[in-house]
Amino acid sequence: MNKTNLILGSLLISGAAIFSSCQKDAITNGFGNEDITSALDEAFVDNESAKIDDIVNIVAYDDFSGVRGIIDQLPACATVTYDTLISPKSVTVDFGTTPCLSEWDNKYRTGILKIMWTGAMKEPGTVKTVSTDNYFVGVNVDSLDKFDFTKTVTNMGLNANGNVHFAIAVPSGTITLADGAIITWTANRDREWIQGIGTPDPNDDAFLITGGSSGIDQLGQPFIVEITTPLLKNACAWIVSGIKEVTHGTNFTRIIDYGNGDCDDLALVKMNGNEKVIHL
Repeated sequence: MNKTNLILGSLLISGAAIFSSCQKDAITNGFGNEDITSALDEAFVDNESAKIDDIVNIVAYDDFSGVRGIIDQLPACATVTYDTLISPKSVTVDFGTTPCLSEWDNKYRTGILKIMWTGAMKEPGTVKTVSTDNYFVGVNVDSLDKFDFTKTVTNMGLNANGNVHFAIAVPSGTITLADGAIITWTANRDREWIQGIGTPDPNDDAFLITGGSSGIDQLGQPFIVEITTPLLKNACAWIVSGIKEVTHGTNFTRIIDYGNGDCDDLALVKMNGNEKVIHL
């Protein structure tokens, strides 16, 4: 096999991401007897999924040159290995078995992401398949959450706006929190590439995300999510704007508002006239 190993440089963007499974201590704060676990859990899982999409865009951009611009969203402790002689081609991102700090979002990761692709990202019809292998993420080395899922990213060609867009599907995801609680998540999204497609530098990329998701939160509550205002994901480690509606049963709808474009790990949950700032 012809394999090229790249050890990635340290990233330049840092932030404070303080969500963890101990969120349950504050799920009713400011909301009376109504908890917001579904909103917190969905935002938490979706944010990590969006970061994995960013990694895919970086390491599997073309068909294949080996490097895409300035790769700064991954830490030096992550190893990227390509195999371009097989079909479909593949790349693994290995964070190792010792918690590896990504200063990009100030989280630790261990385990492997494996990406397989059938062609260049900008080529209509290209399919990228992403799977996790013992992949853990957390803000503390002794409190990591495990993500188990496979997702597909399919280039759908140009949309009505003349932009390349991708159908992203997670048919069945399971997140096992550090305390043993479980979140399940299914998502179908459209990711529209609105900026940066003409350059090899991922730092000028921007995407608009629409669609929905569903699942069961860590308290066993089923939920359904609809993106009512497209989510904006750029080089920031977090989603920077857009709105979701989270519903389950006959409970009040929870609104997740990601803000006005500022690069921070904050979002606002609104429900029945109450509001609470959360960390992503």
